[in-house]
Order: sequence, then C-alpha cells, then structure tokens
Amino acid sequence: MSLHIDAHFINTIEFSFERTALALFSSLYLVNEGYETLDDITLEISCEPDCFESKYLTVQTLDEHTVLPINDIAVELKSEFFLKLVEQTTGEVKIRLMQGDEILAIQSQILHLIPPQPHLSLTYDHSINYAFQQNAIPVVKELRLRNNGVTRKDLVLRVTTEPAFAPPTEIRLQAIGPAGEFKVSPLNLKLSHDYLAELKEKVSGWIKVEMLEGGEVVQSIIEPISLLARNEWCGLVALPEILAAFVLPNDPAVMIILGRAADILKEATGRSSLNGYQDKSRKRAWEQAAAIYKSIGELGIRYINPPASFESTGQKVRFPSEIINERFATCLDLALLFAACYEQAGLRPFVLMHDGHSYAGCWMEERSLPEPAGDDLQQIRKFTDNEFLTVFETTTVVSDNPGTLNDAELLAKPHLKTEKPFRLALDIYAARSARIAPLPVPGQECITSNPASLIISASSSGLGSREFADEFVIIDESITKPASRIDMWKSRLLDLSLRNRLLNFRETKSTIRILSEPEYLENELAAERELILRPKPKLMSDDDPRNADTYTKEQRADALTAC
Repeated sequence: MSLHIDAHFINTIEFSFERTALALFSSLYLVNEGYETLDDITLEISCEPDCFESKYLTVQTLDEHTVLPINDIAVELKSEFFLKLVEQTTGEVKIRLMQGDEILAIQSQILHLIPPQPHLSLTYDHSINYAFQQNAIPVVKELRLRNNGVTRKDLVLRVTTEPAFAPPTEIRLQAIGPAGEFKVSPLNLKLSHDYLAELKEKVSGWIKVEMLEGGEVVQSIIEPISLLARNEWCGLVALPEILAAFVLPNDPAVMIILGRAADILKEATGRSSLNGYQDKSRKRAWEQAAAIYKSIGELGIRYINPPASFESTGQKVRFPSEIINERFATCLDLALLFAACYEQAGLRPFVLMHDGHSYAGCWMEERSLPEPAGDDLQQIRKFTDNEFLTVFETTTVVSDNPGTLNDAELLAKPHLKTEKPFRLALDIYAARSARIAPLPVPGQECITSNPASLIISASSSGLGSREFADEFVIIDESITKPASRIDMWKSRLLDLSLRNRLLNFRETKSTIRILSEPEYLENELAAERELILRPKPKLMSDDDPRNADTYTKEQRADALTAC
C-alpha cells in the first residue's frame, strides 16, 4: 500500500495583530495509491516550537486509489509566543496522518518565524463635523500601542492630521516592556473651531499616528476620516443624540414663525401667549403645537427628496432661515424646524426616524425620557395612546392644503405600527440635559422686514381641536368624613415629638443623601411641581463616547450638572 501527504507550505509565518488566523498551505492532498480503504483516520498539524494551536482533522473514509483534497485549513497563531520573540527564528511544521496510535504518513517543513512590529491602533469616528467640536465629543475613542518582544525607552507617540483640523499632539513614554501595552482612552484631540465652522463641503482627510524611539520613526499608521460641512449631520453611526445640535431654537426665522403662531392662537382661543406647560393643561399645550403647525403650513414650503439611506449616512441640514429663504425642505429639515419652534415656545419636542423617513412629535406634559435617544417604538406608541405625546407627519405642511395638526396626527398613526425598522426617538429636552447644545446660529442675511410677507396662503380652516382626559382632579376639602375609630387610633400613633426622625433627622453612616440642596426641594414642593426620583444618568458613562474630564476642561462647565 502506498500512502502519502502532498502538501505545499508557505515559507514564512509573520505575526499580525489584525490577523491571527493563518493558512499554512497553498494546497494539501491525501494520496492513497494502494488497494485498501482507510476509515476513521486523523490528520494532525503541529509545530515546534509551539507557535500555533495544533490542529486535528477527522477523515471518515479514504478510499483506495483516491486523491483527497483538504481545503480551507487555517491555524490560530499564539500571540503570547510571537510577542516574546525578540528576533527571527525557525520552526518545524509537521503533518501526520494517524489511525489510532499508528502513524500512517508524515511530512514536515522548516518555516521562518518573524516577530511582529510594534502595533498601533485607533478607535475613532470616521466622520466628524462642527457639532463634535461644539459638544466636546472626542474623535479618537482610543489610541493603543502593543509592543513586540523588545524593551523600548524614551518613546513619543505623535498624532497629526491632514488637513489641520486639530493641532499635533504628542504623548511621551519613559519605557514599555516586552509584550507591553499602553492606551489612551479617549485621546484629547483638540478640534479646530475655525476650520470646522467654515467648512461648506465634505473634505477627505486622515489621522496619522507615529511611534518615535530616539527621534526615529519605528512604526506609523494612517487612517482616513471625513470632515463634514458645518451643516452636515453624520447619521446614526456616531452619537445619535448629536442630531439635537442641529435643532436651532435661536435662529431668527423661528421667532417670525412663533409671531404668526401667536396671532393664530389668539384668533382661535382668545389668548396669544406661547407659555409652554405653565397652564398645566395638555389641551393648551396641544393648541400651541397646532398653532405653530398652522404657522409653518402658511409658509409655502416645497418638499425635496433626502439622500438615500440618510439615517445611516447623514445629510446636509437646512436651518430654519434657509428653509424660509429657499422654500425647500426634506422630511428631516421639517422635523428639525418643528423641533426648533416648539423648543423656543417652551414645549418639549421629539424627532422620530424610520428607515428613509423622519417626522416629529411633542410632549403634551412637562415630561422627558430618561435617555435622550432610543429606538423603542412600543414606548412611543404607548405614550401616544395615553395622550402624553403627540406624533405627527411633518411633510403635510408642504402640500397645497396643509390642514391642521389633527390631519397630520392621523397621517402619522401608520408610522407607529409599521414594520419598517424604527431607528431613532430623539427627545430634544433630554438631549439638552445631556449637554448637547444647539450649534451657534450662522450669520444670516435679513429674511424680511415685513414678516407678514412670508405668508404665502393664510388658511381659514381653523386651528383644529382635541379633547384630553382631565389632567387634574380638584378635591373639595370642605367635604370631610367623620373620623372612624381606626382613624383616631392612627392619629394617636403620629409622634410629634423629637423622637420622630422625620421631624428630628440626623445624617448617619446608614443614611444616603439624595439631594445636595434641600431648600430647592422645599421650593419645588411649595410650588406644587411634580418631582421624579431617577437613577444615576448614563451621561458621560461607558455608553457615552464623551469623557467627563475632557468636557469639563473644554467647555468650562461641570459635565454632570443638569443644564
């Protein structure tokens, strides 16, 4: 019987941090030239020294006069071996064909084992814009150096950019041992305000990291990055709530819209005040939202298609003044316009997004979500069903007959039941609390000296109306029940002496302080405002790419203090 292994080996094994799986053979065949069929045989692949995990392959049957190809064999290199390898050496790879303890065939090959170079890696955002700079969002989430088997001293890690959207940064290391690791997370790369604020079109650039030892470059990497225009949103690939930075309540066009909304509100209700939630009435909050809807509907805005897959790749955003000047808007532009107007009026807006479409919403009560951004459509549907939130289609204002907010709400109902992937529910108030500030309003030409001339077609269809369940139940305290014996016993149990810890409270090791300013709580309770005890926010936590220390240094404000 003639049985042998026909293997064509690679000549060199060079370890790479990015790829630890390696194909050892360009081809491998088991050749049976005898007359006997072999069953339950094992192919064993190993190396001396032990630089990869030994591989065992089971071959059920090898028929007589058969050439059996063995494809897609990859071994897993041992990083701990190569990281301790100081210089190039050799190793012997062995292939053995076994049946039980019997060796049927064997083949070996000498290979060169090459130690790795020091490895640099970046974890970073591949697209950035002016909003990153304004909200102290770090571009480089992590810079990591993994050394090889050589001790190194007096190192410098130098980070440069092209174009110069950030000044060069240098990090000095006294020493790093064999197989040592060093990382900075995040890297405080100071973005240039002037460069990013003046960008009008997308620019391709790169981030370069160099490792210098004794003034000589030992290793370097270059990573691509896209620098977006000032008014260009980067999509949901980065921090989702950064979209709130494009909601500009202080844009001059917003006050023009609100001025007309106040007039509409007075005509319909007799009161022109846009006072947010001060009336503590969902109906009044809805009337304000409806008046703003009607005011925007009178502007004669025309619809323009957004880019395909804008929710993932982003798009340029038209700010309110641009929308009024150009009379064009995408669905996202309109959602951000409504959000800006509602925010300026003291309401708490939402921006909602499915694949390929964006629309808007607004709280009917003084509420907010625990986190600024989420993708729980069921939660939004529940708030809407319970009349805490109104959700409406924004593109209705670009039609010849915009109708009322009632009509837009009806058209939005299918959005809450669709099978399309729901991508974002952005609570603008919660985003502001999470330190996402609106972009500075860019310099705008005077829109008009006569706001009334902006109205293309004043509608006479009315404001619309909506009824809500009673928000508050007023209890007549003059009606009292006669005290029962149990009530009398309970009143006697109330201890009004200093033994009652509610009246004579002292902090001890077993107590937990939940308020740093109790006088603030007293004022809020006296004003009969609703208070909610919430868990520690995720702001600047592991789920937030921003860093509290970096934010505090750059913004000169406490990152965890509510806005």
